Amino acid sequence: MALAGWAGLLITALNLIPAGQLDGGHAAYVLLGRKAGRFLPFLVGALLLLGLVWTGWWIWAALVVELVRSFGRARPQPQRRFLAWLAVTPIVLFTAVAAYASTAQRLFHWGMPGYLLLFLPLGDTVHRRLAQGGAALRWGLGATAALSLLIMTVTTTHVATGWLKDGPAWLTTALAGEKDPSLECIDFTALEGAFAERGLLGRRDVFVFSDIWFRAGKVDYGLKGQLPVLALSRSDPRSFAFFDRSERWLGKDGIFVTNKKTVKEVEDRYGSNFARIGAIGEVKVGRRGRAEITLYLYRCEDLQRPYPLPYG
Repeated sequence: MALAGWAGLLITALNLIPAGQLDGGHAAYVLLGRKAGRFLPFLVGALLLLGLVWTGWWIWAALVVELVRSFGRARPQPQRRFLAWLAVTPIVLFTAVAAYASTAQRLFHWGMPGYLLLFLPLGDTVHRRLAQGGAALRWGLGATAALSLLIMTVTTTHVATGWLKDGPAWLTTALAGEKDPSLECIDFTALEGAFAERGLLGRRDVFVFSDIWFRAGKVDYGLKGQLPVLALSRSDPRSFAFFDRSERWLGKDGIFVTNKKTVKEVEDRYGSNFARIGAIGEVKVGRRGRAEITLYLYRCEDLQRPYPLPYG
């Protein structure tokens, strides 16, 4: 959730960049007139420096330049301007939607089709510069590709094995507990065995639910579709709001899979919907035999009233 919130802030901030037809560019032009264009070199320079921390900033710098050039005074090719308008539309539209929607922090990626369109003119520019024998550009592209490949290799292998936690003490401390963002990628395959031990698999009088849509998806994947899974969330159940309805399970028992450690926490949220709630154990999941996440199971007996969803 923290990563999603950070990314949402990132995309919104990009839309406020004082360049071209971005919202920030419009604001800068209103305040400074034609002088606003003088800020572009400083902006690109700042993005290039940030690229030393995360190479993705170099790509954003190039995309901003392409966007500005497509609306520049030099009357660019009609094809470039057409692509720029196609790009600006989803960027502005979906940034506005994300800013005002009730699920704003989770809609940051909707504007990405606009940014992806800018890779077309960017690719053309890179091709032309390389054809002209741009040694510095060739070196920069090679270095960026190598560094990006290294980062992706380290990240994906850690996601699969958790090997960075066996590294130096400072790194182990930095990734201790829930500080490790790769925990979001761990599958809940151990749930199938835990449910089988409790005689819960394949039953028609039991459903499973979680309180967050992405955890409900991982639960469904772990159980391999052997039980119906719902996301009972008042804020954002996502597509689970359309898969099934809690009304269909009135009078049945629900197995709640969560990270909540106490019955009281569960009762505070779902106590008014079920007759009784009791803990039935916990399940450890992780990588390479290392227990990294604890899932708590609660049997919520006799669903007495439907759980309200915000849509669906």
